[in-house]
Amino acid sequence: MSFYTSLTGLNSATAQLGVTSNNIANVGTTGFKRSRADFGDIFATSPLQKASSTVGQGVSLKQVSQEFSQGNISFSSNALDLAITGDGFFPLKSADGLQDIFTRNGAFMLNEQFNVVNSAGQRLMAATVDSTGSANVNERVVLTIPQKTSGDAEETSLIELGVNFPADAGVIDPKLQPFNRANPASYNKSTALTVYDKGGNGYLATIYYVKTQNASQASPTNKWQTYVFVGDDEVKASLLQATDENNEERYVNKYGQTKPYSEVKDLLVNTKTKMFALDELTDTQISVAASLKGAAVATTPYDLAAGINFKTLSTATPAFKTALSNLFTVDVDGSGSPVSVDLSYLANKDTLYTGDQIATEITNVLNRKFGGERYFDFSDTTSRTFNLTYVDALSATRTAAISLTPDSNGRLTMDQVVTQINDDLLASSATTGARTVSVVYDPVSEGLVFTESNGKTVSLATASGTNAVMGLSTTASALTDGLLTLSPNTEIPIRRGDPVSPSTLPSLQRYGIKVSFDPVGKTFNIASGTTGDDSSLAITGAAAGSYATSLLGLSNATQLTSTEAL
Repeated sequence: MSFYTSLTGLNSATAQLGVTSNNIANVGTTGFKRSRADFGDIFATSPLQKASSTVGQGVSLKQVSQEFSQGNISFSSNALDLAITGDGFFPLKSADGLQDIFTRNGAFMLNEQFNVVNSAGQRLMAATVDSTGSANVNERVVLTIPQKTSGDAEETSLIELGVNFPADAGVIDPKLQPFNRANPASYNKSTALTVYDKGGNGYLATIYYVKTQNASQASPTNKWQTYVFVGDDEVKASLLQATDENNEERYVNKYGQTKPYSEVKDLLVNTKTKMFALDELTDTQISVAASLKGAAVATTPYDLAAGINFKTLSTATPAFKTALSNLFTVDVDGSGSPVSVDLSYLANKDTLYTGDQIATEITNVLNRKFGGERYFDFSDTTSRTFNLTYVDALSATRTAAISLTPDSNGRLTMDQVVTQINDDLLASSATTGARTVSVVYDPVSEGLVFTESNGKTVSLATASGTNAVMGLSTTASALTDGLLTLSPNTEIPIRRGDPVSPSTLPSLQRYGIKVSFDPVGKTFNIASGTTGDDSSLAITGAAAGSYATSLLGLSNATQLTSTEAL
């Protein structure tokens, strides 16, 4: 027994030396508090023994306690080296956001997200502060020092993450291993970052990634499920409208074409569908456009490579200008409402048009008439009349009263406007000298082009009041270049009017029609656009010997993408 008593003394002495050695070893550790070994003697007695006659049986180590007395504070060159005066600890959050840690070590730095962290990557937590400057010690967030600390605080609205997933990660079956952020076996990877509220307070957001499918021949991509937590609260997933690289909202029209807002904003009255996701579209059908290819166009008399001048040709051959107003008609998908290709406005353009440029003009006309054309708004009765002054064939100055008659809704198409103006001019010249002025619509400048064959100036004015659509008043407006831009205001009536093809009859609307020119083969090609259905394309009004054949090489034809006969 005496040997055991002596052995307890040796063990206690060893413990005392161990505590002292640990204190000496950590003499350079920032924030370290020395420990002290507390001992107690051992007595073994029974109820029948006298305490005065009991011999002690050695010593035991009761506890190793730390002394949290204030240590010395020294200065350093790191602005993020902190020290606590008196009692207290720095609260930290582990790198995965799951554990709360406390330390007296105030040696901190900034990580890539500008969070204040220690050498182990553990984030320093700080109390939130409201608009009055009062701190809430019961609610702590990650302390972040952004590069720019001035200005108004903004809440986090968009997060962009670049994550490299391990390709060899195993699939986790949610039925066998339900997701639990406290169980690392239930997810493959996690990422943490800081998000901010409107007051500028930062919160730790953690994203967990769970692999749900390996790539296979049928589906050649790995699939991952994400779980997002801000603090201890899970952020439930919700559908958001997709955007492109310019952050524009994307829409899908009835033909499955994906377009940004800037390209469809004028057509949203027709109820386009917002695009939310493109995943799982395993049954995607690739549609094929119907197309018709014309014959090669001879270099003589139309050199489409060098370009042709429509004004020169129209002046030399009046029949050519007349033919431009109705070169040929096109019907797509058997709509039953074919449209005519009217290029008469080019007869007033003293410039060269190559084959590519002519193809672009025809494309714009077809798409406008099939899908994008809108009515002029003539609901204001004062905008329906104006006077046009010109010099007739007898060199006499004539004034023709123009009066437009819209439909019951106060609307007219651009073709109807041009037709009614020309009809009024023709009626006005019936009792006088032959008219020398005509008008066409130019879809490029979105204006009316008045042409005076004698080279005289055409002037327009109202008898009284104003004409808002034409931008006219009682003061005569001389058209030195013959162009009258419709509605000089920012909102042009054709843009804000109703669509010509009503939304109640969407089958009448067609988009994506394209005319192209092959400079090698010198041929024009018309494609119906990929509508997602069996498409058809029909050309009429292009009989042999017509200008459609000689200028464009096009003739009457029909083509279907399906095997069904007409």
